[in-house]
Amino acid sequence: MSARAGRALVVGVGNPLRRDDAAGPLAAQRLAAEGIETRALHQPLPELAAELAHVAVVVFVDADRSVAPGAVHVRRIDARPDAAWSHALSIEAVLALTRALAGRAPAAFAVTIGAADLGVGEGLSAPVAAAFETLLARVRERLDAPLEAEEDPAVASEVSGDA
Repeated sequence: MSARAGRALVVGVGNPLRRDDAAGPLAAQRLAAEGIETRALHQPLPELAAELAHVAVVVFVDADRSVAPGAVHVRRIDARPDAAWSHALSIEAVLALTRALAGRAPAAFAVTIGAADLGVGEGLSAPVAAAFETLLARVRERLDAPLEAEEDPAVASEVSGDA
């Protein structure tokens, strides 16, 4: 069974008024138009944990200034509590909070795109705009990938109806 056939959520993270940082929210907007359940957030917040308790898989989409502009990366994210709390939490900390509150966390992935310009303004830079369709394709691929038991046993049993 694929994530899209189960309960999946795409979370676009970023600020639409900071050029390439808008890649996450813009991706969420485009994917929502395809019928995919999405949220667009400036940053991960503790309130997201309650919603994540009810999905089988979550894909976070965000700009990444640590990689080449326009480069698209997919990685698995594991729950990990942060040492300190602030106005926002890391994605790993939100997943850890989900696990603490609900007894499980969804399989989670980050699909990121290298940012060239995080300055104030609207519109994606040329390298990010050129790679934006690739970013969306990687999110769709992750949603269409089979859910496997080793990803999260609680998710696998819940999705297969064994719970």
